Amino acid sequence: MPLDKKNGFSEKIAPVKARLKQAYARFLKMRGDPAAIAYGLALGILIGMSPFIGAHTIIAIFVAAIFKWNKIAAALGVQITNVFTAPFIYPIIYMVGSTILGVSDINNLSGYLSINGALELIKNSPLILLDLSVGGLVLGLPLSFAAYWLTFQTIENYRKKIKPKLKKRRNMKKARKKKAKRKKRQKRKL
Repeated sequence: MPLDKKNGFSEKIAPVKARLKQAYARFLKMRGDPAAIAYGLALGILIGMSPFIGAHTIIAIFVAAIFKWNKIAAALGVQITNVFTAPFIYPIIYMVGSTILGVSDINNLSGYLSINGALELIKNSPLILLDLSVGGLVLGLPLSFAAYWLTFQTIENYRKKIKPKLKKRRNMKKARKKKAKRKKRQKRKL
């Protein structure tokens, strides 16, 4: 069945695209040092690649506060791992970690669907956590470096582009105030 314009995919995705554009614009307008914002986002991505689901945001904000990096950017960065991406990210992280360390082995998950299998999985969870941590670090570090560089460059370029516009706006505002003061003085003289 062909998609018509009224019920087409582009019509359904338009609100999502609009929200993403709005979020991107708000991110660019975030106040603060571009390096601190970029560090915060990079930290959030690194922590988001860790296996500590549920504590990502708290850890990221805490560490960002210690280093005086942007806490909002850190909280945004951990969102790399969410309900939609976790099923893809964690198996890859586990594979990388288990390839490097090899301390746990959960190749056949169907064997863990029984009660005894689940108990065995819980017993081995520290080893699995270790593999996930190493895999998260190995994959998270390059992503964090890339995120830092991209974020810093994007914010710097945006601010360079907007700076002349802001200066022009400030000058126009000052000129209007001066003009208003002159008119006020002229009225007083009359």
